[in-house]
Amino acid sequence: MCWWRGVVSELLGQVEVETRHVEGGFGFTVSGREGVIRWGFDWIRVGGWNVGSLTGKLFELADALGRHKVDIACFKETRWKGSRTREGNGYKLWYSGSTSARNGVGVILAADLKDNVVHVNRCSDRIMAITLVIEEETVNIISAYAPQVGLSDAEKRSFWDSLDELVRECPSDQRLFIGGDLNGHIGAVADGYAGVHGGFGYRVRNDEGSARLTISWRMANGLPRILWKKLIGHKVEEFTAKVSEGLSARTEDLMAMEADQMWYTLAGIIKDAAKESLGVASGTASTQATHRESWWFCEEVQSKVTEKQSRFRELLLSRGGNLADRVDAEEKYKAAKREAKKAVAQAKDKAYEALYKNLNSKEGVNDIFRIAKARERRSRDFGNIRFIKDEDGRSIVNEEDIRRRWGDYFSSLFNERDKPIDHKIKTLNPIKMVSSSIVNTYPLSSYSFGTKEPKMEKDTSVADRLARMKLNYMKEGMRTSVEAILLVQEHNHPHILLLQIGNTFCKLPGGRLKPGENEIEGLKRKLSSKLAANSPNMQPNWQVCSCTIFFPLGKMSSNISCGRLKPGENEIEGLKRKLSSKLAANSPNMQPNWQIGECVAVWWRPNFETIMYPYCPPHISKPKECKKLYVVHLSEREYFAVPKNLKLLAVPLFELYDNVQRYGPVISTIPQQLSRFQFNMIAS
Repeated sequence: MCWWRGVVSELLGQVEVETRHVEGGFGFTVSGREGVIRWGFDWIRVGGWNVGSLTGKLFELADALGRHKVDIACFKETRWKGSRTREGNGYKLWYSGSTSARNGVGVILAADLKDNVVHVNRCSDRIMAITLVIEEETVNIISAYAPQVGLSDAEKRSFWDSLDELVRECPSDQRLFIGGDLNGHIGAVADGYAGVHGGFGYRVRNDEGSARLTISWRMANGLPRILWKKLIGHKVEEFTAKVSEGLSARTEDLMAMEADQMWYTLAGIIKDAAKESLGVASGTASTQATHRESWWFCEEVQSKVTEKQSRFRELLLSRGGNLADRVDAEEKYKAAKREAKKAVAQAKDKAYEALYKNLNSKEGVNDIFRIAKARERRSRDFGNIRFIKDEDGRSIVNEEDIRRRWGDYFSSLFNERDKPIDHKIKTLNPIKMVSSSIVNTYPLSSYSFGTKEPKMEKDTSVADRLARMKLNYMKEGMRTSVEAILLVQEHNHPHILLLQIGNTFCKLPGGRLKPGENEIEGLKRKLSSKLAANSPNMQPNWQVCSCTIFFPLGKMSSNISCGRLKPGENEIEGLKRKLSSKLAANSPNMQPNWQIGECVAVWWRPNFETIMYPYCPPHISKPKECKKLYVVHLSEREYFAVPKNLKLLAVPLFELYDNVQRYGPVISTIPQQLSRFQFNMIAS
């Protein structure tokens, strides 16, 4: 099934689409050309494929698409976990899956279109959409896979609601193509859907077919005509007629043949009829398959493989002859196959030996880094950003409009200092902070450190964290987080306090704000939650036995005079109360005095990815997270309680400087951000 929504333009005029049957999926016809759309002076061929599973098939499918010159294809039933991007043999695939290897959809683009993508929307493992620009025109590609018969009505209703909402979000002046397997019958009779029913269905319409026609009817309101066609047409009739003609001409010969010879003769008749009625690919060099393991091919291997292929063709031709010729051809093919396998093994061993030798050199190490960077770039949704978005989130495709948008952005950035870059970020309450260019730092030994109950992370992996972030974004909008830069000194050099998780990952204390929460108050709340000693779990577990007091953290040899009991108070409970009053860490004086200073950095997360930028790109109208870093002025004496599953590290500034690999881009740039401050080293 496919939809195409066009607009009346000078190039296309009124667009009428009819689907045609193609091997493994579907195609469609515009102006009499099967599977292609005229775009300016080029033809764009679009198709779809229900692949069953993409495991081990990506390169094979890319080769098949290249041979048939398909530019855009929608995949269903990919059955891959997660949502990522892959490249293979010149094509780039965006796919959306779930945590289990079920369902899954994807969109694959040819090499000349993959850099034109401006937006990717992965709704679920059954629906995803890609927006790209073709010749200064915005095109929306939706890949959909409807729930099959037998699943619950709630799941089906959720799918159709999501598809309907996604279609409505596409502007009416942009082109829309929906390729997918919608698992329904539209029936043989229009029954009120004459404007969108092509009249080529069969049987009785079911609920899924009604849902398809309903959405199509909504889309057709005020738009060019959309026609539904089932997998039949004049090409199929022509093909059937040619097969019947070939069989009737050789009926007597077929009756006298053996079973194998009859089979190959029938196959030849069917192939000839398909070539005459459907045509064949041109087979030019640009459409030939590029094998992923052909980099080690040499002339000897090529000659052996060519010899094997020629022997295989001779074997196929001999199957229509006598038995002796078939046996001789089969022996020659087996011998050529053994020689080809031997040549391939020798060439691979020689190539890998040279590769391993090169990896031990300095040039080889550089090659590894280049390969790793190239693979990382290919896994991104967007490669080279060629188009940006306006203030309303619409893609700008004209070069002159793009330059004008950049000019407006930098003009507001450098000339309107008092105007916030993103007007959507608002502060409900006035911010009270300490503004000073001088930062007093005290020795690390001036501070006391203890432990408290573990504060477990909500996510076990980066993928889980991004998934939770996406879920919260759909509920609350853009995520706003604040983090604190706590400064101490050691050996007359500034150090920053970092929380370490495990053995490698470090982060600044802080976290996500509640919707509408003041930034300063929210940062104080987060700091108290992470480092303050006000948790009830900080209370000592006084174990009182007859006349002995047990301290879980050590023993005390001197006598302690606690105080007087209240009238009628139990001796044990009263003793615990007095001990907590004298020795426990729940006094308000134990609370750190968080003095929040200036905001020194603002980082933006444009998409649900790990990469953050110190600016909001102008083509991003809806960033996913805004993170602000504040300097926090510490007093001379403080008590910090660190969760047992975390470590509090004092890291010198010279260790952080330009150390992106160890600490990431946010923390490694803190030394530059603090360069405008003057540090006052105060001895204890």
